[in-house]
Order: sequence, then structure tokens, then C-alpha cells
Amino acid sequence: MLGRLKAGNVRWVEARPEHRGTDAETRLETARSGQHPIAAVLACANSRVPVEMLFDQGIGELFVVSSAFNGWETTP
Repeated sequence: MLGRLKAGNVRWVEARPEHRGTDAETRLETARSGQHPIAAVLACANSRVPVEMLFDQGIGELFVVSSAFNGWETTP
């Protein structure tokens, strides 16, 4: 699974995403059959880039937990 995430990140960095699992049909299927994430990611809460985009993954493929307090202890 780590290889899949690394490959997705390389595609994102090179601006050549392949994954298309973000359409209405995928959202509906995920609602019907549930999620089957390949990894859990702890991320900082922000709106700049969704974690799924960073790894070129679609809906339900990552379990993302966003915390608004990541790094607060290093802020001056």
C-alpha cells in the first residue's frame, strides 16, 4: 500500500493524476457499499490541498483524520 501512495504522490507532484474515483457514480457506490480505505492519514486541517489529491486517490480510499492543532507547539 505504501508503494501505491508513493506512486500517487509522484503523479501529483508531476501534475499527471490518473485516478478518477471522484465522480458522482463513485460517491453513490461508496454510499451504498461503504468505504474500503487502503490507509489512514493524520493530517493538518487546512483547505489548500485535500490529502486524497496528494496521493492521487479517490473517494473512500483513504481514511483521513484532520487535526487543527498539528504543529501548534512549534508556533512562536
